[in-house]
Amino acid sequence: MKNENLLLQKEIITNLFEKYRILDEYNERIFWKRENILQNNSVRVFTEEIRYVQNKYNILNNQMLYLYLFIPYLSKENNLLVDEEGKPMNQQNIAERLMIDRKTISRNIKILEENKCLIKIKNIKQYNYIINPYLMVGSSSICKGVFKMFKSIGYKENSISFSQIFEEDNIDNLIALDGTKCDSKIECKIHNYLLLLSDNIKIEIIKSERYSDFIDNKLLNEISGTMKNDWSLIFNNKKYIIEYFGLMNDTEYVKRHNKKTEIIKLDGKEEYFIPIYENDLYELDKKFDFINIEIDKII
Repeated sequence: MKNENLLLQKEIITNLFEKYRILDEYNERIFWKRENILQNNSVRVFTEEIRYVQNKYNILNNQMLYLYLFIPYLSKENNLLVDEEGKPMNQQNIAERLMIDRKTISRNIKILEENKCLIKIKNIKQYNYIINPYLMVGSSSICKGVFKMFKSIGYKENSISFSQIFEEDNIDNLIALDGTKCDSKIECKIHNYLLLLSDNIKIEIIKSERYSDFIDNKLLNEISGTMKNDWSLIFNNKKYIIEYFGLMNDTEYVKRHNKKTEIIKLDGKEEYFIPIYENDLYELDKKFDFINIEIDKII
């Protein structure tokens, strides 16, 4: 019976991966899209953080796999496990949907709860469950209070993740973690990411410089005029230009975008140019992976 349950679990997980995995395999970061509960939204799974928790608390693979089984039932507002109608689920509801016996579900939920992967909350006469948002989130609009809930029980995150970048209260005021005033919430989030990156690696972040401080060709330098970038990043004695292009549906904005990218290309600085578009916001690690590559070369 135990082997049959294990085979069933593996089959369910395999089906989930095939049905909901849409992108991307880079850094083993997995994005999930669910058709029934969260239309037009994505569940974001932070696999590096999950591995950290698993290693820290010595959680077995088959126990940790239950976290992935919960993905289709994750609500976007508060990471609560809900049914197809959006109603919070208890252990019996979960067991029925996963087609796994109640005792097995109960045992594994207890393990995940003890190791801060989820919290159970009492709702009248039953218990419901909230999944740790540092491990996965139902959407980018998740309530900030859920992060604070897990911090209150002593959870300490390990990696630079979605939660660290997006949960700061000051983002609403366009003020980054270091007090820098930003022009938009997205810009503030990217700035916070760069600050968190600099906590782990020796880099220098400069907010907004003229292209003329970066471009070598005199004619291109003149053409760039007073044009500024969003950030400069200095690492390993090399300067990189970072731009966030967030209004690519605006004709005039696209013209300025094209001018900047063309100047960079003609000056031969493409290697040191880091353009960030809307689709890049949840995979910033990919944009800055060159830092790890450079460190490997130095070592």
